[in-house]
Amino acid sequence: MAEQLVAMEDSLTCPICLQTFKEPLTLDCHHNFCSDCLQGFWDQRPIMDCPTCRSISPEEEIVVNFALKQPCIPAGGKPESNVRSGACPSHPQTETELKQQLKSQLQSLKRSREQAQTLEQAYREYQQHAHAQAQLCENTITAQFQRLHCFLKDEEELRLFELRLEQNSKAQRLDRELATVTHRLASLQKHIQQLEKQLQKNTEDFLVCHSPAQSHTEPTQPLPSLGPNLLIDQAKVLGNLGFRVWRKMRSVVEFSPVVLDPNTAHSKLQVSEDMS
Repeated sequence: MAEQLVAMEDSLTCPICLQTFKEPLTLDCHHNFCSDCLQGFWDQRPIMDCPTCRSISPEEEIVVNFALKQPCIPAGGKPESNVRSGACPSHPQTETELKQQLKSQLQSLKRSREQAQTLEQAYREYQQHAHAQAQLCENTITAQFQRLHCFLKDEEELRLFELRLEQNSKAQRLDRELATVTHRLASLQKHIQQLEKQLQKNTEDFLVCHSPAQSHTEPTQPLPSLGPNLLIDQAKVLGNLGFRVWRKMRSVVEFSPVVLDPNTAHSKLQVSEDMS
């Protein structure tokens, strides 16, 4: 009988305060503790784990163990007002204990609300920061490509200008040599016509009109010759054009061997536009 009483007393004892349960709560792992003892233990812990087995119990799985509380049975002859007031004759503190339980639950809910509010604020700050990041990235990308566009536009105009210079130079030379050939052709045509006219005369007229001194001599001025130097040097103008422009473009861009991540960098670390 004594052993049974000891076992019963142990089953009604809180493992934390070693006193009889007050507002006993049962965790998901089926261990029981006083409400205040459990709350005090959790206040010193980062997680809501069991003081006995260290298993984590979801808050919604924590329930009041009414089986460990002695039932409130109204004694005969007591006024009905005591029952209506929520006080049991053998346990006049039932209402106080229930309120204490509600206060404990309220404190837990308030802590959860505070955590949710803090997290909500953090998410809103992340939203604003992400929007600012997107705007900064957009502006930087636009500026970088604008600079590259300006460089490519300048390169395009420079190479077109050089092409026009060469085109004008070659055109002028072609015009001069073409004029020389045209003039020489006209001279040859005139000389041929004169000789053909003499050949058509009869013998007497031919001998009278023709003499070695009067014979026309063929012009001796040499004709110009065609050659590749009269054409546009396409190999020079177009050869590896993109590569040569890209190689020159390297002078306006910089490469950084180390790129920093502002999302993980120290808050006081200043990161440049190119993340270096």
